[in-house]
Amino acid sequence: MSLARTARRAALLLALAPIAGAQHVKWTFGQDFATPGDLVGRSVALLHDAAGAGQHGVVVGAPGDTDGVYGGSVWVLRGDGSAAVLHNHHGVAGSELGYAVAAIGDVNGGGHEDYATGEPGSDIAAPDAGGFIVWSGATGNVLFERSGPKAGARLGEVLAPAGDVNDDGFDDFLVGAPSWDGPLGALDADRGYVALYSGNTGAILKSWTGAHDGDRLGAALSKLPDLNGDGVAEFALGEPGLEVGSPFSIIDAGGCRVYSGATQNLLVEVTGTGGSEGLGSSICTLGDSDADGKLEFAVGGPGWSSGKGRVTVYEGKTATVVTTLLGWDLASEDHFGAAVGPAGDLDKDGHDDLIVLAHAISSPISSGYGRALSGADWSLFSINFPGLPGSGLGTSLASGFDISGDGWPDAVVGLPNASLGEDAGFVRGYDFVSHAGDMGVPAFGPVTLDIYGTKMFPGGQADLLVTGAPPNKPVYLMASLHQMPLPFKGGTIVPDMSVGLVFALPADAGGRVFIPGIPGGAPAVTAIYVQAAMKSIDAPQGWWLTNAVFVNFYP
Repeated sequence: MSLARTARRAALLLALAPIAGAQHVKWTFGQDFATPGDLVGRSVALLHDAAGAGQHGVVVGAPGDTDGVYGGSVWVLRGDGSAAVLHNHHGVAGSELGYAVAAIGDVNGGGHEDYATGEPGSDIAAPDAGGFIVWSGATGNVLFERSGPKAGARLGEVLAPAGDVNDDGFDDFLVGAPSWDGPLGALDADRGYVALYSGNTGAILKSWTGAHDGDRLGAALSKLPDLNGDGVAEFALGEPGLEVGSPFSIIDAGGCRVYSGATQNLLVEVTGTGGSEGLGSSICTLGDSDADGKLEFAVGGPGWSSGKGRVTVYEGKTATVVTTLLGWDLASEDHFGAAVGPAGDLDKDGHDDLIVLAHAISSPISSGYGRALSGADWSLFSINFPGLPGSGLGTSLASGFDISGDGWPDAVVGLPNASLGEDAGFVRGYDFVSHAGDMGVPAFGPVTLDIYGTKMFPGGQADLLVTGAPPNKPVYLMASLHQMPLPFKGGTIVPDMSVGLVFALPADAGGRVFIPGIPGGAPAVTAIYVQAAMKSIDAPQGWWLTNAVFVNFYP
């Protein structure tokens, strides 16, 4: 039998079953070293090509990490699941370095994505004027830094990429100071301020100030897709404290301003419709869910309906409402929409999906939760995205592409208030694929089998991966509709091979066998039991066995 035919038959067999489970935590960072007050995970960002050769990374901020010497810390980690530290930065005392972090594109033309870190407590220019530092994604060296324009500005509380708005070949970025006071100081507090900076020169290209006290302009910032079709990405500024209407205003209804990237002129402004809705507390870019040619973006209003919260999806340059999404409704103050992020295409159906986080601050456990929603029809992928009691889930989210290299989108979530409310904090790296069920039979040897992807209804798909096999040697994939565990060469074979099939597939030079895109669907609900075996001179009886898994497929 030819190898190509063997692979096709293996894929066909595996397509008869869906995958059990849900998204899961792939790695954590901070749990083993964070101390009270560090706030590890107060900010997170995904960084393209952080380690070179297409290896992506994660930027993590901890503005309270001082160790009695410095003022905040930032780490750049490998995104491959190891969480190995590539770069580490510390701020000067009181600066709160890492309060915000952002991947801001290639600002120096070096071919790597660079990143910015906020330090809103910096006193370099004036007390609490704040500021930010821009770092090379390739080397971790400082490219430039800027300070806030006045005392108390706290510039650098929010950061976001903007794309190349001035067409000079270098990406630009946004910096927010939502605590910025107006000319009357404390009597005119929290108007907010946003500046658009040139990535090439570090000069301010344009700036905006909130019109009224309490607007908090710049509390959320986001690059958006090209909504007006001029070839340049737009950007959005949140103002969750905006009062809407006259003469009887809706207090803290909030709003979101959308600006043309090419001209920096206002395209459209959307506003909240309920008191304390706080629309504009979070913003993210999306794709085109309904395939009408109009790109979309999501805006969170976590204070809507006494704090239950909601997210509104808009499309096009006129910001037409596409849909409104509600939370799990655990309690009256879920604050659904505290954070939103593009999920990437979680089920590979051609639609960009959405992640929404909720604080759930008044639920019995006050742990927070998240939802992953389909961009095709806004149906729920999962609600099992839990926080921990008092952990601060919903403070930070970074998502939208595959950082681990497994072909499926990932997400990173900060829990900066974790550790029993002592604000030590840590970070979780998630994937949003379902994994084959574990049969409880561990691998015999240094080899593993994983089957992961969407749940395997018709239209779903999954990938099969064997790792740790002898390089360039055959791997024997075993699959059966039945299980009958039997001893074999020191291990246990779970699939019933009296009625099963065996396929020989070659491992690559790295000891991997990879079968992508196995399709879902079956005439009836079907379970398949899968395991792999391989010869090895290092095995006590000449053979290694992977762990055994089962895969459920549905009609």
